[in-house]
Amino acid sequence: MAKCKIFLMAFLLCGCALMVRVPEVVLLPEERIFTVPANQEIAVLLDGVPKTMTFPHDMKLVSATTLVRQEEQLNQKVLKAVKASEGKAKKMQVVLYVFMGLAAGLGIFFKAKKWFPKSLKLNAEIK
Repeated sequence: MAKCKIFLMAFLLCGCALMVRVPEVVLLPEERIFTVPANQEIAVLLDGVPKTMTFPHDMKLVSATTLVRQEEQLNQKVLKAVKASEGKAKKMQVVLYVFMGLAAGLGIFFKAKKWFPKSLKLNAEIK
């Protein structure tokens, strides 16, 4: 029984690490970024008209779907930030209203005639 426990512990410590495999990353053709070398002619379709172009420097080509996906992700992040700032603004507005209510209540309380004794009113008028 002791041998079984030792074997089991050795398997758990060593065997599990050997069984873990790193997944291979596969890039689809639309996700790849291709480099067009400088001064190489390429055929393009501009407004339905086939043309050939040469670039003076190395240029990067990427699929339009990749660019659209990246733009959507960026827009979603910006939208989340705007929603978060709107939530903070609403919370700050509530806190502001609470403080305004407290200030108004204290102002009414301190301006009330019943709160000041008559002797303080006379001393204030004398000065």
